Amino acid sequence: METPSGESLACEALPWDGSEQGEVGEAWRAVLGRLPEKPAFIYPEWTELACRIGAAHPWRVLVIKRGDCPLAVIPVSKRTPLTAEITSGLTQDALPVLIDPSAEEAVWQTVAEWMRGRSGVGLLTLGRTISEERVRHLTNLRLPGGISARAVQVMPDMRIPLPDSWEAYLAGLSLKRRADLRYEVRCVEQQIEGLDFEVVTDPVAGETVMDEMIALHRLRWRNQAQGSVFDDRRKARYYREAMRWAIEQGMAGIAVIRFEGRMVAAVSLLFDSDSQMVYAHYLASDRTTRFPRRFSPGIALFALAIRWIIARGWRYLDMYAGTPEYKRSFGSHEHPQWELSLARSPAHAAVLSKLNALHFYARRLPRYLSFIMRRKITQKAL
Repeated sequence: METPSGESLACEALPWDGSEQGEVGEAWRAVLGRLPEKPAFIYPEWTELACRIGAAHPWRVLVIKRGDCPLAVIPVSKRTPLTAEITSGLTQDALPVLIDPSAEEAVWQTVAEWMRGRSGVGLLTLGRTISEERVRHLTNLRLPGGISARAVQVMPDMRIPLPDSWEAYLAGLSLKRRADLRYEVRCVEQQIEGLDFEVVTDPVAGETVMDEMIALHRLRWRNQAQGSVFDDRRKARYYREAMRWAIEQGMAGIAVIRFEGRMVAAVSLLFDSDSQMVYAHYLASDRTTRFPRRFSPGIALFALAIRWIIARGWRYLDMYAGTPEYKRSFGSHEHPQWELSLARSPAHAAVLSKLNALHFYARRLPRYLSFIMRRKITQKAL
C-alpha cells in the first residue's frame, strides 16, 4: 500500500504461534539487528513465551516490508470486538513494537491504512511511553482515512537517578529517610542475627527463588482487593519462565532478604545495558514475621538493592508508577507517562476507550467478589 508520504510498503497480517522460527521470527530479528538503541526487553523470546503459556495471544502479527526488507514487526491482540492492542510480554518505557527508525513515519501510516481496512478495529492501543518526543512525533503524524493518534496522560513513572557511590546517594535524601536506610542496612548486616541479603543471578538457583517470590507476592496481596498479579497462574508461569531466560542471558536478577533461611522480601531486577537502567518488578514482602527489633523488610530490600546496583555502575533505577510518596522518599523523580493509541475517529476514541476500561474492570470483578467474600468470612470468624 502507498502511504500519504508516497512510499510504497507491504503489510502482511500473519498468524503466529509464538515460535521464533519462520517468517515472523526472521523479520523480528532482522529489524532488531538494525535498531541503534535496543528497546528494553523487546525480544521474540518474551512474546514467544507469553504465547506458548497462554498469557498473551497475538491475533495477528503485522510484518511491514519495503520489498523484501522487513521494516517493522507489530504483534496485535484483540481486546474487545471493536478494539485491539499491541501485544507485549514485558516492556518498559518503549513502545512494544520493532520499527526501523529510518521508516517510522511510513510504518505508522501503513498501520493506519491497515486499520482503515478492518472494520473490527476502531481503536488500537499502542502502549505507554515516557518519551515526550515520541508523543509529539506520533500525534503530529499525517495519517490516512481520518485516523488519528491520541495520547492520554496516565500515572507518572517513578525513576531514581543514581550517583557514583552509596554515600552520595544517601546525601541526596531527606534526613529521616537517610537515617531509616542506614538503620535498616545495619539491621541486616549487624543487629539482627539470621538476616541475609543477596542478588540471585544464577539460573538454577533463580528457579527456586522465583517460586518463593511468587508465593510471597500472593501472600502479601491476598487481603487486598486487587490481589496479586500472580493469582493468574498463566502470568505466574510466564513470568517464571521469562525471568529464567533473562537470568540466563545476564539480563536479570532477584534481590532477596531471608530471615533464618526463609524469604521475607524479594524484588526482581531487569538490567538494560543500553539505557544503563535497572527495572524493579513485583516487590513482595512478609508482614507477618516478628523480628527481634523494629525492622522493615521492604525498605531494607530497596536500600540494599540500590547499594548493590550503584556498586555495579548502573545509572538509574525504575520503580514504575504508583505509591509516589513512598517512592519519592527513595529519591525517585516523576516522569510523565502517556498511553498512545490510534483511533478511527474522535467518536471511536471516546466510546471505545471507555469500553476498554469497562472490559478491564469486568475481568477483575470475580477477583474483587472473592475478596469481599473472604473479608466477610474473616469478620464473622472474629
